[in-house]
Amino acid sequence: MAQLGSIIDGFAASFRNRDIESCRSAIAKDFQWFAPDGSLVVEGAETFLGAIENFWRENPDVQNSTSECIEVGNLVAHTETFTGYADGHAEENIWVYEFEGLKIRKMFGYLVKA
Repeated sequence: MAQLGSIIDGFAASFRNRDIESCRSAIAKDFQWFAPDGSLVVEGAETFLGAIENFWRENPDVQNSTSECIEVGNLVAHTETFTGYADGHAEENIWVYEFEGLKIRKMFGYLVKA
């Protein structure tokens, strides 16, 4: 199932390139994003994609870079660093993605450093 990590690599590259259509192709329609405490942040692919577009508008200079993906069954984990915020801070996150087939169904985000 090494292809799931490739999907995440592609999704991160699509985010970096501000390519919403490529992002859309990786996300399940019933997508859910969860915070570290288990609360639901966003539900639905279109809501999530809208949040991405808002993020790009509000943070035009932010870029992401990612680590190597680690796959276990239908889960993929990786770290991602965001730099270029107007105030100069950077963020490091750990993301865990749960797949349903070849689509990202759930995303769990953990802020490591802000």
